[in-house]
Amino acid sequence: MKKAIIILLNVILFGALILFAGSICATKIVAYTITQEITGNVESQRMIDVVMDAFPEASPDQLLQVQEALKDSPAIEEITTKYIDEIAAAAASGEELKLPEIKEDMNTLLEENMSIIEENLGKELTQEQRQALSKKVEEKSDDVQNSLSAATQSIMYEISGGRAVILKAYHTVTSTAFQAGCGIVVFALLVLISFLKRSPVKAMLGVGISFLLSGICLTLLIPYVASGIGGEITDRLLGRYMNIDFSDLRIIGGIILGIGVVMELIYILAGRRRRDSFEYDWK
Repeated sequence: MKKAIIILLNVILFGALILFAGSICATKIVAYTITQEITGNVESQRMIDVVMDAFPEASPDQLLQVQEALKDSPAIEEITTKYIDEIAAAAASGEELKLPEIKEDMNTLLEENMSIIEENLGKELTQEQRQALSKKVEEKSDDVQNSLSAATQSIMYEISGGRAVILKAYHTVTSTAFQAGCGIVVFALLVLISFLKRSPVKAMLGVGISFLLSGICLTLLIPYVASGIGGEITDRLLGRYMNIDFSDLRIIGGIILGIGVVMELIYILAGRRRRDSFEYDWK
């Protein structure tokens, strides 16, 4: 009976690790995907308009390089995350959508990428030019807000059925309470399994297997399966097929896999030490 309970707890640990890793990565994965496919184009294009107004002599190649660099900016991803969180919260609560202000984020986007603009334009900007760019960004913020609002409204339109379920699930999984709950469950399971095995080292065989299997699923199985259905999900939610980047999930999966390997090595080495000690006592 005790052995069956321990096996069951290790199975639950396996699931809890996957949920915990997924909840941590979900925001980053979704924000990056939507930024690359939708919002990044909107925001970076408005920034390029600002640069064109300030530097009409800039070549199309220079402007394209700046735009591509801007799409990878953390500030753009932060703006996207704010919008996604508001959409998911509105879907979960049924309340009216309240869109976030992004003027400060647009200024942050400019400040973070000022060196990129200088590098691609081949010139060092004066303080007056920097201030002029900042002023133009503030003027363009309303245009960006309107463009993002239009994209947002297309997602919120007739939010029901599968779309509502996906948004509500996202809101729940990415919440701090859910992440903290998963972390507490993982910790509690580790303590309980160690208590039942009467030794943390003895518990590492089963716990290590749970970590190994979770790591394999997160680095290989889940990204492979999700890549196949990810296009269907984005098509249902956003009206277009998108390629989803699971690199963050693979990184966390690799960490969990590594922890599992270490646990198994500790268990094996501890077992050898116990056997050597036993043989020495009988000499």
